[in-house]
Amino acid sequence: MLIQYIFEHPEATWRNTEVDQDEREDATSALDALYRAARAEFGADEAFKERAQHRVVALQAGDDETVEAWREIVKESEIAFQRIYDRLGVLLNHDDLAGESRYNPLLDDVVDELQRKGIVEESQGALVVFFDDILGPSGDRVPLLVRKRDGGYGYGATDLATIRYRLQELKAPVRCTWWTPDRRSTST
Repeated sequence: MLIQYIFEHPEATWRNTEVDQDEREDATSALDALYRAARAEFGADEAFKERAQHRVVALQAGDDETVEAWREIVKESEIAFQRIYDRLGVLLNHDDLAGESRYNPLLDDVVDELQRKGIVEESQGALVVFFDDILGPSGDRVPLLVRKRDGGYGYGATDLATIRYRLQELKAPVRCTWWTPDRRSTST
């Protein structure tokens, strides 16, 4: 949505070299303002909403123009974040970052595994996982969106890919805390 908005508003200033550092503005605050404007347009203009949704699919598919714009946004954000980290004495650096895009190459495998195990099902052209114990206000099962009908992936797929990577590749210990109705935790 933000990338589509920036493409359609090339006059927008959001890079660290374009914003007024004396006014304590940086790329993140400028991008946040553009995001709010993009969100408003997304809600008000069906044609923009559709273009933005296609842009997400293009990003996940590796479209050169879209990926280049995304990388520039990430780079400008990292510069601004690093300034904050430096001021606060936080020792994070670029090598410590692992954003959700890191897992994009793993998304197809996650869907394939869910299909092989019979966990995912089709609903209105999308692939979703339903849980019997997660219900909406009307009592209907609420789906976890894995892959949208347009081929784009939902946050559910990214989250599953992240968990899978951390368990299989990083050998993260498996320890889950579940809350019981009386708020006591149990570990499994």
